[in-house]
Amino acid sequence: MISQNQSNYINKNNVDISVMIYEVKSPPVVQANYQKLFSSDHKHFYWNRDKFAKLKEGDRVFVVNVTTRTILNCFVEKLSIPTEYDDQLDQSSFSDKGEVYKVAGQWNEFICLAIKDEKLVDEEWSWKTLGSGEHTYILGAHVSFSSAVNKVQRIEQLLEVFKDDSKEEELLQHCLEIFKEQVDIPLAKDNSEQPDNDGQQHDLTLFSKQTQEASSSWLPKVQSYIASRGFDYSLADIANFYLSMRTKPLVILAGISGTGKTQLVRQFAKAIGYGDERHCVLIPVRPDWADNSDLIGYKNIQGRFEQQKLLKVLQDALAHPEEIFFVILDEMNLARVEHYFSDFLSVLETRERNNEGVIVTNAILTDDTVNQGIPVSIPQNLMIVGTVNMDETTHPFSRKVLDRANAIEMNHINLHWDLNEIKRTNPVTEVYADAFVSPYLNSIELDSNQKVELEPIIDLLESINEVLEPAGLHFGYRVRDELAFYLCQHKQMKLHDKLIMTDDQALDYQLMQKVLPRIQGSSISVLTALLKLLNQLSGAKIEENMELPAVEKAIKEVSGKLRFPLSINKLLFMLRRFNDDGFTSFWL
Repeated sequence: MISQNQSNYINKNNVDISVMIYEVKSPPVVQANYQKLFSSDHKHFYWNRDKFAKLKEGDRVFVVNVTTRTILNCFVEKLSIPTEYDDQLDQSSFSDKGEVYKVAGQWNEFICLAIKDEKLVDEEWSWKTLGSGEHTYILGAHVSFSSAVNKVQRIEQLLEVFKDDSKEEELLQHCLEIFKEQVDIPLAKDNSEQPDNDGQQHDLTLFSKQTQEASSSWLPKVQSYIASRGFDYSLADIANFYLSMRTKPLVILAGISGTGKTQLVRQFAKAIGYGDERHCVLIPVRPDWADNSDLIGYKNIQGRFEQQKLLKVLQDALAHPEEIFFVILDEMNLARVEHYFSDFLSVLETRERNNEGVIVTNAILTDDTVNQGIPVSIPQNLMIVGTVNMDETTHPFSRKVLDRANAIEMNHINLHWDLNEIKRTNPVTEVYADAFVSPYLNSIELDSNQKVELEPIIDLLESINEVLEPAGLHFGYRVRDELAFYLCQHKQMKLHDKLIMTDDQALDYQLMQKVLPRIQGSSISVLTALLKLLNQLSGAKIEENMELPAVEKAIKEVSGKLRFPLSINKLLFMLRRFNDDGFTSFWL
């Protein structure tokens, strides 16, 4: 519906043309396509027609590319150029004016823009990003007067660039006056273009689609969907799985065979609309894997790179940044994870935000014959989940792996069926990749209020580390930071307020997933650490020289008051194992 402001503006100005600002995003695949879509004489530029569908021939477009520091001043010359798609190469091609163009990804139609002028801006010039969007109108029937402060700022930034071009300056000045006439611009910063993203602090500039429903609302629907398919997971467990992936996109699901580890990932993916074989990819790990060639690929004797499953998923996720992709490494520890997965683990640690707030990594592969020669990195919309059994056929995890993942144990078994009739429900719709992007990569991104609120938690971690250090089991800054990120997100999502997961439950999950898995050994210092942790976390009076029955009795007396029941039960399990075998480990 056209607003009164828009109606008045259209009637008053008798608008004949539209003027659009289009922002080229920074991901490597986008930038590579950008470079390939100029004509040889640099007089024409082509782009996916989808974002230009409302334009007509003769309309104006300012194409802003912050990465290359260029602005194209264009006219729409041709509205629709059909393409051909090569599924094997994941490549779209089209021809126009005697030239052939090939770009990565599947695109149906392209638009042709005639370049009137191309400006190269210096490093001092700044640009008000369009946030999660790619385009906005500043003149014409499609103009919206929402977020006017931001639009005025962008027009003024364009005026800086075209101040020596009288015609362009006149056009932009006209656009600027229209906004100033139509709205009373407030002095406060206008953030209306940024939806609520569960406390997301960074512009999700890669996404043209954003999740509007809060996670505290759609997570219960996920549980209902999964339950209606015959799988029993508590709402807190589902929320923990989601929070773990959002904190860092590497999660380990551990437990005895048949506890539903693989199904948790598959059903969760299905519940949010990504359960097909393209978005949820199962990769069975083989015992003979010694490097990443079975995971990423290798060069054959002809010198051609033979791509394996994970590499294909990486490219697909990079090309479709709004979609969510899950990779399940089934029986992840049948081979030594540190051998076949070491490159991936190392690259994962290079995560950082680019100028647009998008999480990027170093390249995991650079090869001229792969992905159109564009380096393949780990995209922020890819979740890696490993399922593991701990028995005589598998390999234990090193601390290098445990420090980099949330290790979720799934050994609780309830063999009774739910006799209540469960209504079959539909998947949740419109959950996009922005809902899985971590708001934090470094502790510097936590504000002062968050750090103050986390002080009691940090004090607890300090005291736990003091207990673990004599046994050589203490942890470092990575564990502290990722635990803090998890707890901050839990609070921002208001999961406690919605009765999904209490604050103590959240901390209990993190102690189980980030701290306790590193405990193993047969020394007296390990036994002492177990007893001290039980004393510290249970509230019971546990002495260092207590026998197992006395410890169990003391814990039983406070069982109704335990803040961290999961961690206490696990510590008791490890203590019993030490008592029986003279050795203990977190893992079964």
